[in-house]
Amino acid sequence: MAQTSVDIPQLKFNKMSTAKYNELKEAGQLVENEFYITPDGGTIPEVNTNTNQQVLSNDGTNLSWRNEQVGYNQITNCITEIPQDIKLEINNGTITLKAGSKVYNGNGVLKTTTTDISSINANYDGQVLIALSKDFDVLLTGFVPGETVSELPTSTASFKIYYNTTDKKCYLDTTDGWQECSLPIALGTSTVSSWVSIDQVFNGFGFVGSTIFALTGVKGLSPNGNDSLTGIKKNNIISIENILTYTCPNITANVILDLYANKIAINSQAFDKPTTDLIFFDEINNYNYAGLGISNDIWVGSARIENGKIVLFNPKHPISLIDKNDSSWVAQQAMPSKKYINLELGISGTVYTAVANGYIQLVKQATDANQYLVAYDTNLPSTTVDENTIAIKWSTSGVNDVLYFPVRKGQQFIIGYTFGGQTIAFRLIFAQGE
Repeated sequence: MAQTSVDIPQLKFNKMSTAKYNELKEAGQLVENEFYITPDGGTIPEVNTNTNQQVLSNDGTNLSWRNEQVGYNQITNCITEIPQDIKLEINNGTITLKAGSKVYNGNGVLKTTTTDISSINANYDGQVLIALSKDFDVLLTGFVPGETVSELPTSTASFKIYYNTTDKKCYLDTTDGWQECSLPIALGTSTVSSWVSIDQVFNGFGFVGSTIFALTGVKGLSPNGNDSLTGIKKNNIISIENILTYTCPNITANVILDLYANKIAINSQAFDKPTTDLIFFDEINNYNYAGLGISNDIWVGSARIENGKIVLFNPKHPISLIDKNDSSWVAQQAMPSKKYINLELGISGTVYTAVANGYIQLVKQATDANQYLVAYDTNLPSTTVDENTIAIKWSTSGVNDVLYFPVRKGQQFIIGYTFGGQTIAFRLIFAQGE
């Protein structure tokens, strides 16, 4: 906890105008080891390079030690605020949207709920998108991931939620035709008789079909270089005032969600400063790059696009402080999560790049004893293949076997094998912290 002047003996704090401070400084009348606070919220000037001094915190009123202060001077390229407009809970197999929740369409707030609205099931066994009817206080569900169109087709009772880019509204395709609804508020898993889980609440960011959306009230810090004298990280504040949407092209790729002041987009990430149309975060110089130019944006998450549809959506949460005592939570961030993406196994010796921190799982069938699965880390400095080995498995008979090992984002690795049977699974399992 930051100390105050009451807790620190034999130190004196002088509160004065900036003009008065500058007058004393020019006259050489500043007293060594006394602290000077000005009302403009600036930092207290250096008076002894061997003293770990105090600075004004970002609220401009409290004092905190420099090595304890966490604020806009230390963080960057992050979300700082997401309004919790959608209040959704599950209890005994029933999902309830609580009174006071705000739901949206592409033009703005669709409605604010005045009563609790509940649903006992989706009448479906699996994962669905959840939305709120425009005309009735009823929760609607549609098959994942939904559709994006510029004009509604003829209704076929597909029970998909369609986002119409022309009028910026959503519609559920029902047996009674089109029913206008909100942008999806969540992903949930149901059986035919009850709800199993709320998988993701779309506060701040969400998706439907090929369209990603960002809701009003999201705020964050866009990197803007370092201060030339202090090295402190500088930022531009981005605040979303209107609902932003972006419709993905017909591609298959892992992408970064990229938030600007007036748009949201997707981009492919480079792991070094790009020379083509990729994005890169230069952590040392504190800039985001889009291609060759510096970009005023924030990386707000990641997604998996397959044939233009969003199949995996992973927005970031607002930045928060980590308590040193919360060691169990910190350790958990490196553990495997339930999220994964499937990979395609190439020929033996193929090089792969991990798109996230996590774990590689390869399950393959052997056809005889003494066949192998092996992984090599191409980034290790060793000159011999054996010393670059990070995981290996030998078969004892013609059965399925597993190669499982951790990878860091951007790490390149090689998979070699002589297992001759079918590939059961080859995937990247995301770490909890991703």
